[in-house]
Amino acid sequence: MRSLNFDAMPRDTANGPVPAAPPTLLQVCIDAMPHELWIMDPSGHYMFQNRASQRSWGNLVGRTLDAVEAPKSDLEKWKENDARVLDGQHIVGHFVRRVGPLQHRFVDVMSPVIDRDVTAILGMNIDEGSSWLDSIDATASDDDRLRRQVEDIELRTRGFAHDLNNVFTSIMGSATLAAHARSRSDVDRHLGVIEEVTAYAANFTRQLLDHADTDGEPGIVDMRRAVERAIKTVRPTLAPRVSLDLDLGHRSVVLTANATHIDRIVANLVTNANDALVGEGGTIRVALRTEVTTTAAGGQVIAVLSVEDTGCGIEDVRLSRIFEPRESSKSEGRGLGLWIVRDLVETLGGSIRVKSRVGAGTRFEVTVPISG
Repeated sequence: MRSLNFDAMPRDTANGPVPAAPPTLLQVCIDAMPHELWIMDPSGHYMFQNRASQRSWGNLVGRTLDAVEAPKSDLEKWKENDARVLDGQHIVGHFVRRVGPLQHRFVDVMSPVIDRDVTAILGMNIDEGSSWLDSIDATASDDDRLRRQVEDIELRTRGFAHDLNNVFTSIMGSATLAAHARSRSDVDRHLGVIEEVTAYAANFTRQLLDHADTDGEPGIVDMRRAVERAIKTVRPTLAPRVSLDLDLGHRSVVLTANATHIDRIVANLVTNANDALVGEGGTIRVALRTEVTTTAAGGQVIAVLSVEDTGCGIEDVRLSRIFEPRESSKSEGRGLGLWIVRDLVETLGGSIRVKSRVGAGTRFEVTVPISG
């Protein structure tokens, strides 16, 4: 297996020669990923695979897609996607592959590596899980309660996979920036983001293993810092010409919650806003404030988180079902991000509202109780 080559990075700057960054940290992070990562040159030859990719497909370095064992229809679709990425597009697709006795659904994410021109294709295959729902004994289909439980488990599992996809996309973006950085300080900064995001992913996965649901163990959380941490995670994934405008205040916003829930809410809302701006550019505004509301039981302090974009907006006919699972305006979308957000907000005892105007943009506002 070949390591990512930092020697291609410019060695001289105005401050003198730049020492080569050690590839070991980046290599360890990439090889630790449970999902498949690969790099292909513009001629269609694989330049790099991580361990997960080699386990699934064998050693493809130096070879082309023609050496991959897959259905002809998939190979043709992948070649078309490669051509689109070489034109500068970011592609999210999907395919099905047998893993052992079960069919697994995979999401493939492909991005151009740009250094003036597109110099490579960076890709990752995300395993969303097996289609075991379809293989349940037919007699179970008569039990509506059991089927609802199974469907709920599948949705939640796919939700975790969806959010891990966002995390690994962030790692990919930071890795690309590190490989093309022009100074050691920039390399260290991007590797620092990879280290933080990898630690977040490890904690996120550990929570899944420990609790097997979205509840977890609540604790004292500074919401402002949690939002800042989530922004750092998603920033490397933003499309070209998309800017972030933050207004988080200077005071701590403390509440009892699961910190990972806040991270996932912010990451999904910002990712959703970014999707609305792909190709056009624009601004994502993230704001956090506190308010005192009056209820029949007395006063209540709430935290108000808003995420607003200047994108294309959402048609009225879609607004009523925007939080439903599998509801997406993207041809390759999985329609889980906003469903995840609503589910997590309700777990925190809060609510979410959306306002949108076609051609002007969309604003999501999350309110979460702090004290009663």
